[in-house]
Amino acid sequence: MAPKNPPPLVTGVSPKEGPPGTRITIRGENLGDDPRDLIGLKICGMDCLLSAEWKSSSKIIARTGPGKGKGDIIPITRFGGKGSCTVGFRGYFLQIGPLQESAVWIDESQTVRPNLDHGRPTAAIAAKEEEDPLGILDEGDRPKFTEEELLELFLEASGNMSLENFSPGWYLLEHHQNASFEDLKAGLSYMKRKAGQRSEGPITIIRSNLTPILDCLDSLSAMYDKYNEDDIRGNCMNSYAVLLMQAKSCADGLFQEVLGRKDKADSTRNALSVIQKFRFLFHLPLNIQRNIQKGDYNMVINDYEKAKSLFAETEIKVFRKVYREVERRINNFRDMLHKRLKDPQNTLDEQKKLIKYLVSLEYKGDPAWECLDNKQKWLIELLDDCKDDHIEEEKNLIHGDNLASSQNNSQWKPLSRINKSPTKSGLSRESSFSSMSSTDQHATWRYRTPQKVLFIEDITDIMLQHFPDYWKLGQSYFTREKSEKGTKIDTSKHGKMKQMMTEVITLFANYVRAAFLPDSLENLPEAERKKLGMWPTSGKQDHISCSWLPTYVRNIRNCSNRLLMLDPHGDAMIVLNELAFDMRTNCMFTLLKQAISDVKCLHTKEMWLVETDDEYGGTTQLPALFENIVNETVQHLHEVVIMNKPNEPEIFSQRPIQKEATVLCSQLLQAFAQCMEQLVFSPPLNKTESQLKVKITIGQEM
Repeated sequence: MAPKNPPPLVTGVSPKEGPPGTRITIRGENLGDDPRDLIGLKICGMDCLLSAEWKSSSKIIARTGPGKGKGDIIPITRFGGKGSCTVGFRGYFLQIGPLQESAVWIDESQTVRPNLDHGRPTAAIAAKEEEDPLGILDEGDRPKFTEEELLELFLEASGNMSLENFSPGWYLLEHHQNASFEDLKAGLSYMKRKAGQRSEGPITIIRSNLTPILDCLDSLSAMYDKYNEDDIRGNCMNSYAVLLMQAKSCADGLFQEVLGRKDKADSTRNALSVIQKFRFLFHLPLNIQRNIQKGDYNMVINDYEKAKSLFAETEIKVFRKVYREVERRINNFRDMLHKRLKDPQNTLDEQKKLIKYLVSLEYKGDPAWECLDNKQKWLIELLDDCKDDHIEEEKNLIHGDNLASSQNNSQWKPLSRINKSPTKSGLSRESSFSSMSSTDQHATWRYRTPQKVLFIEDITDIMLQHFPDYWKLGQSYFTREKSEKGTKIDTSKHGKMKQMMTEVITLFANYVRAAFLPDSLENLPEAERKKLGMWPTSGKQDHISCSWLPTYVRNIRNCSNRLLMLDPHGDAMIVLNELAFDMRTNCMFTLLKQAISDVKCLHTKEMWLVETDDEYGGTTQLPALFENIVNETVQHLHEVVIMNKPNEPEIFSQRPIQKEATVLCSQLLQAFAQCMEQLVFSPPLNKTESQLKVKITIGQEM
């Protein structure tokens, strides 16, 4: 958005130069409509908005920052944008003496001698400014350079020899502008000679000044003798010594505060230096907390490993104190990760990440194995709950059937669960695959899916949803040695891992057998069979119609084949193969037995309505009904028997099954012959007589 007002313009400033903190008055145009309009103020490149005091649109009072050299004054307003200036301000630093107070830190390394200490006599500090290092005089009529001109020639420099940015060119132009080249050469020789004398040491000085030193000693001895002659009381020298000690104590008292502040400043500076140098450790507890809140666990682990390698064995108390706080936060972080790892509903990737984090944090124990053990217990608990819930629901439904029958109320409320496995259109025929009275059919099958079929759908969903992740997690436990250096793998747990997976698969298969093939569990102890679940019966024929047989067999086969893809040759998968094979066999035998029963009852449906044609002559409805039963049975058997999936054995690979299937097929044809014989030699039934309908259920013999 374009600014609404003209940009601000600075036309005057007073004073025009000064050290940091100088109070200046800025004048100009369009400096803001009110204090909130002023959003920025830079003096010599430093932000001074916090100290700015807006007076009017043409006047601002502010204090300068630590800017150095000549620079611009740039105001920024909300509605005018960034301004400009026609004047500037020059900032400089004053040399603070040892007795002057300062609000900012002053580096005294260049101005205060390092050997200055308490209670120790020190030599007088010579005034360096009064002594010319070149030893020449500056005489001449040429005007000297001003400080502004020198600043323009030597940016960020100074003519003060005690500062780090000392410039020799600045010093020569300021003090020896009129000196000739020969004078400068003589001054250089003088400076070298003085430097050589300082480097030769005290012995050389004494050797070169031996005569004056001896004269001084003679003079002092003469003064001492003269004092003794004039000393009437005899203790004059002692009084002089006392006075000198008093003068020394007074001098120490005068400088005690200054030297104390210097010591405190040195201590503060050292502490700040340590904090700055080891800021990683001092900031680490707070950084750990922040990174945990953001979910950046890798950063937490990397910082902890770095701190551990640097400060785990430190002897410095402050470092040990901070490191103990780091360890405390890492322990809490480790406990949090372990608690999250116990949640079995985490995805496989999340579990792998949590295990990796705990291993990196040197968790005591084996987090991967604990996760596998917890996952197995959770899977078993899911299967148990699924079985118990459906058995309880089956009991409630049977109780509802009995109650409705006793009250002559045949209407059922639909269950809230949606039928996941609708019957095919081929099963809607008027045959024994739905061979119930119209009243019972309306009261039961129209409104709900059989509970055992819902049980099959739920328990297979649990296995397909959770067991593959459990199996992959177990495989990664034994293969992570390649990716994680230093990780020791307990190879003795291979057998334990296979046993845990076999337990889950076996429990799943036994739950299914207890619901559909209870006779196959006869070899198990009675107590164990009760744990697998005792499905209730209504006292009548079982309520699962043959129309649902392909549905639950299809679910079992799909579940078995998808789990077999994980480990086709594993011991646990053999249990699944046997379960699917037994379910297919039972379905085939049940469908054939139901078809035989339906054919035996065909004589009740013969209406003796003869249809004639040129090819077959006169025929009744009986042959068409027989053909319909056989075709539908073959259609279902085609899916169950002939269509083999990968890793599935042939259903007729076992000789006893092949023989029994042959016998049942023969009985199917014989049943039709018996039906025709009964129609020929038995009197017809009255049309008002109810038609007999027979129902063969799972595992029920004829």
